[in-house]
Amino acid sequence: MSKIKAIIFDFDGVIVESMGIKADGFAHIFRDRPDKVAQIVEYHLAHGGMGRMEKFENIYRLFLNKKINEKEKLSLSKDLTDYVYKKVVECPFVTGAKEFLQKHKDEYKFFIVSGTPDGEIKSIVNDRGLSPYFIEVLGSPDKKSVLNRRILQNYSLKPDETAFVGDSIDDYEGIKDTGIIFIGRITRGSDPFNTLPVKLKINDLVGMERLAADGKI
Repeated sequence: MSKIKAIIFDFDGVIVESMGIKADGFAHIFRDRPDKVAQIVEYHLAHGGMGRMEKFENIYRLFLNKKINEKEKLSLSKDLTDYVYKKVVECPFVTGAKEFLQKHKDEYKFFIVSGTPDGEIKSIVNDRGLSPYFIEVLGSPDKKSVLNRRILQNYSLKPDETAFVGDSIDDYEGIKDTGIIFIGRITRGSDPFNTLPVKLKINDLVGMERLAADGKI
């Protein structure tokens, strides 16, 4: 019998195939800096689990050599939402994702912890008809480490009874000091966890079904 009682999912790149949409969105909102767009998109992809506002701050500091104020951050965030929201609501699921949620919704407590702003990720999950599968959906500005600890505390979960499924180093950083079991989603030709002590890796959520069948979760 599985010891895992709860599974926390990242959303983009784990539940739905939206990483390309978000990358296009970052290229769009920084289209007035064509000399920096490639670097900015690369940074975004390398930090897929980072909150949007923190990412804007880092992009301005690292690539544009200036500080960003709150008004500019809110304006960029709105532009990004306007560009990606409908596409994310309509994009395909990661293979096996919906089937895994449907099959195991009464077996595990499911949560989402995303770097997308809290109100936006709740709205996206609702518009995709996925709200009934999740106990709680949480987004930024709080860091994932804070949100993960909040879930453990609020639902009286032990870390070794809880797994997090993520596709970025930021997702791993969000659990590494908590004791939560990490499952990395990797894609063909890309394994961001190859230098980290991540033992469980999947290509899609059919892989989660295999882990469940093998008694590993």
